[in-house]
Amino acid sequence: MSHIPGLIILTIWLLTHNFDLMAQTSDQDNTMTVLEANDPKLWQFEAAYTGDFVSVLEGGIEQKSGYLGNLDLVFGFDFNKILPWQGLTAQLYILGNHGDESSKFVGDTLISSNIESPEDYLKVYQAWLQQDIADFASILFGMHDLNSEFYVTGSSAAFLNSNFGIGIELAQTGENGPSIFPQTSPAVRLALYPFKSLDIRLAAYNARAGNPASIKQSYARYDPEDGLLTIAELSYLFAEQSKISFGSWSYSKKSDRIDGSGRDNNRGNYALIDGKINPATQFFFRYGTAAKDVNAVASSLAVGVYLSRLFTIRPDDALGLAFTKAEPSTALGSGFEAEEVIELSYEIALYEHLSLQPDLQLIRTPSFTGQNSDATVLTLRIGLSI
Repeated sequence: MSHIPGLIILTIWLLTHNFDLMAQTSDQDNTMTVLEANDPKLWQFEAAYTGDFVSVLEGGIEQKSGYLGNLDLVFGFDFNKILPWQGLTAQLYILGNHGDESSKFVGDTLISSNIESPEDYLKVYQAWLQQDIADFASILFGMHDLNSEFYVTGSSAAFLNSNFGIGIELAQTGENGPSIFPQTSPAVRLALYPFKSLDIRLAAYNARAGNPASIKQSYARYDPEDGLLTIAELSYLFAEQSKISFGSWSYSKKSDRIDGSGRDNNRGNYALIDGKINPATQFFFRYGTAAKDVNAVASSLAVGVYLSRLFTIRPDDALGLAFTKAEPSTALGSGFEAEEVIELSYEIALYEHLSLQPDLQLIRTPSFTGQNSDATVLTLRIGLSI
């Protein structure tokens, strides 16, 4: 829809001009700006726009270029100052996407741009309340992105391929996908941290995310007929921003078997390591599996390294190299091979709130077959925070 970019500009202008705001850098995400009202303890606002210029240089379905964009508007609320009890917070997250579907001319399953969406929209993406319980637990209710807390490797966040966000073996599941970008569902999440080095998270999501009729609409309904997607993750925290995690997920309702012989349980597991070797070097490793009788992708692997402070004159730039691979299920039969991606990325910090990121991806066996030839994809990402 051609009016989406105009809506994005108008929304950001209104939010930054109609209130008495002061800007500062967020401690949690240096790519966003936090705009706070006169009382910073009551509410916060974060805004970011990401744009990708994508070109298929060789192979794929078609040597073609396109553009796609993503808008994030996040309002955070802390009610400690106005309520008689402590620990209640909330979030309202508005998400907008527009532009081309680059996968239509790349032909990949592991989508080369993690902001790709099949339709243009501007909608409520997350809306939840969280209550802290002393210093050892919290409980959350509302529309929630599973991948904001589960299956997360912070060191892979700068890479563009979608399989560095959440493994395809989980992302493929569900009638309308699990509760991840670009569609979420109602959830209940319990977090426990009995020790400084131990983090336990449990959650249940409506198994069908979003509105099956239209991705443009938010869908906050819980329907028992959909069943539940449950997930649990245990993390051991060590050193600075480092962890080892093990996770397991399962659907309460059975799924159709690929060979058409009935229905079976749909479940899977994953393990990951995410950490820092030193202040300038981050690394990650992830591996996940899914029930091969009901899923087209049986497993995926991702590994990578992210280096900063390479040049004294440009201390905020960073270089990343990563590899990911998805294995097709044997239930599909013969003629299918693993899809593999090598990604090389360099993030250039132009100003405090503006970055450029040239990115090269070599994609082998797109969509697991030889029908689409190996692809070379070049992307220029623009990151803007206001």
